[in-house]
Amino acid sequence: MANFVRPLAGIGASMVLMAATTGVAVASESSSSGVGVYTCGFQAAPWCALALTNVNQRAQPTSKSAYIATISKGDAFELWCYSEGETINGDNIWYYGSPNVEPPYRPEGWVTGYWLDGGHDPAPQIRHC
Repeated sequence: MANFVRPLAGIGASMVLMAATTGVAVASESSSSGVGVYTCGFQAAPWCALALTNVNQRAQPTSKSAYIATISKGDAFELWCYSEGETINGDNIWYYGSPNVEPPYRPEGWVTGYWLDGGHDPAPQIRHC
């Protein structure tokens, strides 16, 4: 799933991503660091964002909370809702969801918005938890 093909940025804000395991997803919001929030291929959540680095998924919106899983750099994370939590490098928005991967291993938990390519936090498409 980490193999994404992105067209040149000059094509516009509506970019197409090809994911080896999930099919095609169309970018709907652009951020300065890349794609931003885009529509997912699974039914559980209509929106995803890519991990900008390896980021730990947590049981609560704080880095001191129990570790659940690691979202690898470039992998998609489904954004189900957001809440305020621990501030990470000036960003206090955390997203609840799961990795955008094939079942059965789809753990639910929190990921800081600072390490997701979601554009400005909170992403306007995502509801508050």
